[in-house]
Amino acid sequence: MKKIFLATLGILLIAIACTYIFIPTTLKVSTEVPANANQFAVFRMISSEQNWKNWFPSSSGEFQFAFGTPSYNSQEVMIKTDPSKPMIGSQMQVVSIDADSVSIGWECSWNIGYNPWVRYTEYKKATKLLNTMNQVLDSLKQFVEKKSNIYGYEIREAKVKDTVLMATKFETIGYPDVATIYKNINTIRSYIAKNGAKETNYPMLHFSDMGNNTIETMIGIPTNKILPDTKTIFLKRLILGNILEGEVKGGPYTTKQALKQAEVYIRDYKKTPPAIPFEMLVTDRSAESDTSKWITRIYYPIF
Repeated sequence: MKKIFLATLGILLIAIACTYIFIPTTLKVSTEVPANANQFAVFRMISSEQNWKNWFPSSSGEFQFAFGTPSYNSQEVMIKTDPSKPMIGSQMQVVSIDADSVSIGWECSWNIGYNPWVRYTEYKKATKLLNTMNQVLDSLKQFVEKKSNIYGYEIREAKVKDTVLMATKFETIGYPDVATIYKNINTIRSYIAKNGAKETNYPMLHFSDMGNNTIETMIGIPTNKILPDTKTIFLKRLILGNILEGEVKGGPYTTKQALKQAEVYIRDYKKTPPAIPFEMLVTDRSAESDTSKWITRIYYPIF
């Protein structure tokens, strides 16, 4: 009986010793995941509480997470590991590898004291927390790797294809209505057909705010050959080079937001726009009055 007691005591003492030898007083949990995404875009997703709902998992097991204080290059995430204890602070960071590749790291640490049983249970909890943090980062990775999640639509870098356009300009008080736009489109179309040329793509549109509620509208239609200028129609050349392109569905507000997001993309990727952006009117607005069905391609020259 005495031998059994001593053996049990010995095993217990060894177990207690192991909690001091192998489990540090300050537990540190850290993980990271690579993602094919832009550093600035990813940081916007983690440093805005409004954006969290788009990628943070709705269920995080036994742990609770709360948005903390953002800093210059990291985002604080508060973690509740025990209902009876205060939340633990952690830091999520985004490190750029190249323009479209990052490493997202997440780290937290907390003191667990010297009680051997507490040390053991906290270590088990840290193992579970690591698994949960990996699940959260995997959810973030899947979200940010789709540009449509970041910018509201899929933006691609492509090459300019249409370089010859016949164009016209006019000014209106406020934005022109559909009838005015298509009146000018049809004028260009008639001129192109009359001169034996062919349209090679949909009409293109650009608005410029001239101040005092005056809007200058430029409309261009790509053609297969150069035509002479008239008093109202002129040649517009696009330089062969790189261009952002994407497609959205909706009315003027949707298109305007898409152009703004293209500008965000340009800032994120440190591009320079050498020329004005334009909208390509895929849907004939004069034939389709439902703006929710309008398809517009967004183009923004870059280098």
